[in-house]
Amino acid sequence: MNDEYLWQKTGEDPEVEKLEKILSVFRYRESISSAIVANRVAVEEKPPRLRMSLALAFASCVAVAIVGVTWIQLGSEKTESLSVTDFVFVNGSDNPATDS
Repeated sequence: MNDEYLWQKTGEDPEVEKLEKILSVFRYRESISSAIVANRVAVEEKPPRLRMSLALAFASCVAVAIVGVTWIQLGSEKTESLSVTDFVFVNGSDNPATDS
């Protein structure tokens, strides 16, 4: 590659001339009419609202079901471990804290 041709355009360099010719379509031009215009524009596709709504409703139902089953399981474990002998019944007159 000839540095003189690259920076000062003096002399000849066939490799750089070939690149300049290939890239000339991207060269700056002052007129707007010669600008390259895209023929196709990418459109971002939005997901259908119905599908998103159904997915959110399904996820909510699953979450409510998991919480409900967990709550029932924890509630049944607590009541199974208690019996009548585990409770202490206090009568107001037998309570030393209320006697004066």
